[in-house]
Amino acid sequence: MFIFCLIWLPGMLFIVLGASSTSAGEGILVQIGLLFCGIQPIVSTFMAMTKSDVKKYTMDLVTLSYIRKPSSSEETSASENNDNDIL
Repeated sequence: MFIFCLIWLPGMLFIVLGASSTSAGEGILVQIGLLFCGIQPIVSTFMAMTKSDVKKYTMDLVTLSYIRKPSSSEETSASENNDNDIL
């Protein structure tokens, strides 16, 4: 709701007001509106990254830990093989 009220809504308002005016000097409103709309996904991403679960899963994706981790069945069989080698 924060992103919508403080970034997206004013950006769209500037775009609509700038596009509806016929004066050449009003083109700056469209540019400001586009700047607001361009910043919105960046701010949304930073706000989502403050959540610990999102941060954990993003780091797992970036570091490719899903590919490098053995599955739980492989871990079990590997530990059983090590136990059998010791005996």
